[in-house]
Amino acid sequence: MACVRSAGVATLLPSLAIAIAACSSGTSSRAASELREDEPSQTETEAPPIPEPPPGSPPAQVLEYKAYKFAPGLIADDPPVTGKLEEGGRQDYLMVLKGAFCYRILGVGAESVEDMDLFLYDPNGVQTHQDPAQDRFPLLGKQADICPPAAGQYRVQVHMYKGGGDYAVRAYRTPM
Repeated sequence: MACVRSAGVATLLPSLAIAIAACSSGTSSRAASELREDEPSQTETEAPPIPEPPPGSPPAQVLEYKAYKFAPGLIADDPPVTGKLEEGGRQDYLMVLKGAFCYRILGVGAESVEDMDLFLYDPNGVQTHQDPAQDRFPLLGKQADICPPAAGQYRVQVHMYKGGGDYAVRAYRTPM
C-alpha cells in the first residue's frame, strides 16, 4: 500500500489523518484501534436482533420475528388477525389502509403449512398485490410498495395452497 502525505487532507479528514499517521510511522494496528475508538461500532448504532422463535412457536410469535426482518422501521397497524385453514381454504379480512402511509402485510403459517399466500384487493375489488413465493411466510409490499392514494377498506385474502393449520397476518405501516 502506498502512503500519501498531505497536511491539508489530514486536517479535513481526521480518520484519514490516523491512517496517514500509521502509514508514516509503520504502526497500522495502533491507528486501526484509534479509528475504532473514535467511530461508533455497528452494534452500537443498530438495535439488538430479536432471537428467532424456537420450532413449534405459534404463528403470531413468529410473525413478530419476521416483521423485525422484513418490515424494519415500520409500525404494527392493528392487532394480528389469526385463524386456521385446511389445504385449499381461503379466508378474507377487511383492513383499513390510510392514504398517508405505505404498508407491508406479512403472514406466517404454522409448521404444518407448506405454501400460504396473501392477496390484496383495493376498495373497488381489483387485486393489487399477491405473494409469489411458495412458502409459509407470505409478504406483500416488498416487490411493489403498498401506498394507497386514499384511505379505504382493502380486502386481504389468505389462501392455503399446500398444507394447513394456524396462521397470523398483520399490516405494518410507515411511521407518521
